[in-house]
Amino acid sequence: DGDGTNDVWEIPFLNLYHPNCTVQVFNRWGAKLFESTGYADPWDGSFKGNKMPVGSYYFVIDFADGSDPVKGTVTIIR
Repeated sequence: DGDGTNDVWEIPFLNLYHPNCTVQVFNRWGAKLFESTGYADPWDGSFKGNKMPVGSYYFVIDFADGSDPVKGTVTIIR
């Protein structure tokens, strides 16, 4: 909502512990909305400059260290 609190999906220290990790966010139909290597810039809940609607989005975090990726959902609430 632009108040400076929880306006982005921040994963603290992820880029420090896993600098080569890949974070991807998808919508319910599987379209990729966000991808970042290193996760230096957190996802702001938008796609191509447009705010995504309220809802749950699927994420995959690949640590690039041979371990299984972490998968789950992140929810946008406005």
